Amino acid sequence: MAWLFRLNVLFFIWLFYGPLSSEYYFAILKFRQFYPSTTLQSRVCFKTEVILRLVSLCNIDTKLTIYRTMDSIMYEDSNYGLNYKQICKEKGKPESAKYEWVGDKLIQVICYKDTLLERPVKLNYFLIDDCFFMGEYQFLSYNQTSVDSVRSILQAKYHFQIGPGETRFYINDPDGAFIYFNDSGFNFCLQYYFPGDQGIDQYLKRIIAKSKVPKKSVQVEGRDLAGIL
Repeated sequence: MAWLFRLNVLFFIWLFYGPLSSEYYFAILKFRQFYPSTTLQSRVCFKTEVILRLVSLCNIDTKLTIYRTMDSIMYEDSNYGLNYKQICKEKGKPESAKYEWVGDKLIQVICYKDTLLERPVKLNYFLIDDCFFMGEYQFLSYNQTSVDSVRSILQAKYHFQIGPGETRFYINDPDGAFIYFNDSGFNFCLQYYFPGDQGIDQYLKRIIAKSKVPKKSVQVEGRDLAGIL
């Protein structure tokens, strides 16, 4: 009877708040604590901790090159400050979502599936206090030709020349926005970080400083793909 009661509660949360809401996300986690063998789960953007996605942009690795550009960095024609409703108005209903309490704030990630350079990709939008501060292109399959094409597009769009053999580097614009290019040889990901709100910036630095991630860094302030990256 307890199982049926909790299942009914879960159903009403899903019905009232929606399948991609934080209420349903945390209700599912609670339900799985009681019933670990259940197949019920919410649609999540990725399985890794959110904090691991933030370190590479909140702390800049001093061993990597930072390329400077005079052009404004944009993510999907968007930059800092959009809220959830504005993103949905531009992109439509998300495909999946993830919520995680990091420190004293809830970080929300919403995801869209797309295809770039004929490769499947996830578009992840990160929000704090309903404010977009970071975007991510998460390529779902590795292809060196696609990686090289993205590299060429970034060079042309932001007017710089990548050094030979560089597989990880940053691009920094005059407003302090960063792109982190990360080609591991097995996975490929582009992250876009938009510093803006002083409270959010200080919060991110604080939680990174408290994290257990190794610190080798320093704090610093179907479409036309060339128009997207």
